[in-house]
Amino acid sequence: MGAFVMTNREGSPDSRPVTSTNLLLLTLILLTWGSFVTGGSWEFNMPEMLGKYYDALGESLLEGRWDVPCDTIAWEALEKDGRCYGYFGPTPAIVRLLLRTLVTPEYHLSRLSVLLALIVQLIFMLWFVKIYRSEWQDGPQRGPWPMEVLLPVLGGLGATTLYLTNPAFLYHEAIAWANAFALGVYAVLFQYFLRPQGRLLFLALLLTAFSLHARFTAGYGALLALAGASIWTILVVTGGWPRLTSWLCRSTPSHRDGGSLRRTAAVVLFLVLFLATTPFLISLAKHGELSLFPLKYQVSYQDDARRLQNIQGSFVQPANLLFNAYHFFNPISFYRIEWFPYFQMGPTDTCLDAGSPVRFDLVEPMLSIPNSMPVLFFLSLMGLHRIFRKKSPLSVLRIPVLGAAAAGGTVLLVSAFTHRYSHDFFPLLFLAGSAGLHSLAQRNYPPLLRILLPPFVSLLVLASLYIGAATALLSPYRNAEMSGILQRIRHHLDGSVSTLDVLQNGLMYEGCNGIRMKDGQYNMIVNKPLPEGVVPGRFLLFRTSGERRITKIVDYGMGIVKIFVEGPLDPKKDGVPNPVKVVGLLHSD
Repeated sequence: MGAFVMTNREGSPDSRPVTSTNLLLLTLILLTWGSFVTGGSWEFNMPEMLGKYYDALGESLLEGRWDVPCDTIAWEALEKDGRCYGYFGPTPAIVRLLLRTLVTPEYHLSRLSVLLALIVQLIFMLWFVKIYRSEWQDGPQRGPWPMEVLLPVLGGLGATTLYLTNPAFLYHEAIAWANAFALGVYAVLFQYFLRPQGRLLFLALLLTAFSLHARFTAGYGALLALAGASIWTILVVTGGWPRLTSWLCRSTPSHRDGGSLRRTAAVVLFLVLFLATTPFLISLAKHGELSLFPLKYQVSYQDDARRLQNIQGSFVQPANLLFNAYHFFNPISFYRIEWFPYFQMGPTDTCLDAGSPVRFDLVEPMLSIPNSMPVLFFLSLMGLHRIFRKKSPLSVLRIPVLGAAAAGGTVLLVSAFTHRYSHDFFPLLFLAGSAGLHSLAQRNYPPLLRILLPPFVSLLVLASLYIGAATALLSPYRNAEMSGILQRIRHHLDGSVSTLDVLQNGLMYEGCNGIRMKDGQYNMIVNKPLPEGVVPGRFLLFRTSGERRITKIVDYGMGIVKIFVEGPLDPKKDGVPNPVKVVGLLHSD
């Protein structure tokens, strides 16, 4: 079967010392993350929403239990037989057990944990850079290579990564750790397909376990990629299905290593199959059933049974596939406003006809992937073409890309969408985008494109950095410090902005943003502070098509308020989409 198709080029600069430019960029990324995760205060010891859950879970694991005190998981609790459980995996809890040895028991670890997850992600991004340098870069260069400059900057500041820092609450912590480890799996497999070594498969297995037990969707993709790598190895060594194996990856192990790799791959494949069952076994230990999301036990659904009825008892809704795909990949998903950051996240519309099979439990403001990560999206299109091109030297990325695509695709089947779910596509965009950037750096394209592409990509890079920061500022869950920063920026750039203006254009978002019930009631998640004196039932929310009445306001603390709104809803009359236009808040009496 021969040796590898791709071999290291003699004199490759992978051992080149780190330059001042590298250090400057890494410092910039870390400082930006630190600033955003703390709201500019640089105070890491601050509470975040549901921030005690992982600490409580870590303590329970040490005692051999899965249940946690109910107040640590609050409305997200799965309550059965008087005990409360979370559906979030234990990986961040294990990380916190290690961090807890460095700080006092009273220290709040949410912000530090998210920052550490992003640092782990950065390490794996730099691993990709090292692989590209060692395999395909001709000779040493003066100054930085575009790959090592743009990849960390785009992955760290021009993508959903920055959004996860604001705020560093439970949901973002889980997604950050899961996708950081998933990216690590793909980096290891990238290295493995270039030079198969059994120890790399075991390292990928460990990282897959961490990813799977942080967030099932991200880990599921890594699991598929590792299973694919193991099966590919077995088939290549045994000579089975040569057309399939050569399409999946054009590199081959040497005769000397074939037998050992086959045995290692068989062991890893067996462990992968076992690992795939562990989330279900944990659910069985918690709730006595195999369902990963037994929503019938969740406190928030027990308090409002209509929510569970609205999604027919399941968070997974295959009928939502096309609707969700449209919103995640819509070329235009924002509209202009008059003050900083001069665009509003949206539109996200769930004003659906009564007979529609599409069902939602939660809708939050979001930007589509092309709008929120324009340069990564553009580079990923180039990269996918290069990866799946016939006889492509980057065929080594095909199995990792397929796994990452499967992971991202799972969020298209759920009954909710929010901007943080876009981060489940980040490993795919980074993998494909790195291939696209590598293709761009080769400059093997026509002279006219050689002139036009650099300024075009530069504009996309600037747009990505601006949008990455702006979406973090626009998060409906942003912490109090970041809310103050946003208001100061608006005041400095645009003069005084009234509370009503902020409520109208920065908080209420879209016309049917939230849960659409059969009786016409839905909710919207907004950010405090609300106008002084707003209480349930006393104010009317005016729209161009009619009136909406506030029926309930629930204050969850940490700056999060959920407003329940009731009123006439006519999608055909209102139009799709139809942003909420608040023209006044008036006493109903």
